[in-house]
Amino acid sequence: MKMGIDGKPEDLLKDEQPNGGESEDAKSEEKSTLKSKLESFWYFYKWHAIIGALLAVALVISLIQLFRNTDPDAYMMYVGPSTLYVKNKDEMTERAALDIYDYNGDGKTYVSLLEITVGMGEDMPYTAYEANVDANKRFLSELASGDSVVYLLEESFFEKANEQGLLCPLAELIDPSLLPDDMYDPCGVRVSELDYFKQGGFSSVPDDTLLCIRRSPESDSISYGRTPEYWACNKALVVKMLTYKAENSGPKEAKAYKNGKNDIVIGIYDAERHYASDGKKLAYAASSILKDANSDGKTLLAIDPVLTSGKNDAEAYLALQIAEGGEVIFIANAEYYAKLKESGILRPLAGLIGDYAERLGCEDGYGVQLKNLKWFDEKQYFSKFGKELYICAADPRTEEGEDAFYRANIDFLTKILSYKLQEEQK
Repeated sequence: MKMGIDGKPEDLLKDEQPNGGESEDAKSEEKSTLKSKLESFWYFYKWHAIIGALLAVALVISLIQLFRNTDPDAYMMYVGPSTLYVKNKDEMTERAALDIYDYNGDGKTYVSLLEITVGMGEDMPYTAYEANVDANKRFLSELASGDSVVYLLEESFFEKANEQGLLCPLAELIDPSLLPDDMYDPCGVRVSELDYFKQGGFSSVPDDTLLCIRRSPESDSISYGRTPEYWACNKALVVKMLTYKAENSGPKEAKAYKNGKNDIVIGIYDAERHYASDGKKLAYAASSILKDANSDGKTLLAIDPVLTSGKNDAEAYLALQIAEGGEVIFIANAEYYAKLKESGILRPLAGLIGDYAERLGCEDGYGVQLKNLKWFDEKQYFSKFGKELYICAADPRTEEGEDAFYRANIDFLTKILSYKLQEEQK
């Protein structure tokens, strides 16, 4: 028998293995058995395992949120057609938290934001309509008993809240002289008029959104379960939003409105309401008669609104517009319509619609009150104009005479004036 160097038979050395004598075959068999058990477990219990893992993750997330949850010192509600991204909402609440105080005494300032997204337009798909039903219910529920006090609302939702007398006149919060000139309503102002909404996060809010605040619980027609002290903290945020001035926001130099790429531009002079940011809505309502005058593939209608009762010098602006501007269509109150006539730039309406001008109450030959026009009774958004306002048109103010822009505006006005006119005269 051949002996190995350790004195043992060499044949025995071949069979001897390390690790306590465990053979490779035994290890392989053990691994195979374990794998088989795991495969069997996964086959019979995989859904139990998946659901259990998901529940565990949800539990961990809930616990984290529970420990992080903070009672808000102020509460904002946004209702509008644009979805706010999470990043923007976080930036908004973090920025707003710097402008309030610790109302609830928990050692931190925290602002919560409720977002309600709605579809807009008469031709909304059915799914959007269904979503709006839920949005309306959520909005009305929030008005009745919600936590929010600071509102950022699309115009139609602002009107709903305002009609119920739930909104506070902004002049009750601060000195009226500190309010923007171009107020939409005593209770609301477009965010486009406020420097606060040019900051990160807040700049994502659509320009035509209206900032407003719920009445104090002491004067509210609906008891919504909030204390005057809580309301006062929310008020502090709105006051900051109204009075904040960016470092580079100096007085603006008056300039005549430039028509740019717009197909139609309407100058609006009204003492009661500032029609800021209504151009897109009016374009939507007038889509059937709006033409691509400049052949750029788009049909754009813009407005140049002037609040004649504001702090800005509306008379000086009108004079500048008459001298240098290129606008053709004007809608104006009686005072500013008289100024337009005195300027000598207005075009006789009989040249557009003949004898119908007199039938529409155009006694002086240049302007018609909106109350006499079917268009302003029936068309969405146009129906919101004050019915005592006058509509008129300017003559060409360039040596070249009528260009494509001028002709498109005159055609647009003619269609508005003659809308259902023949039916009415029968």
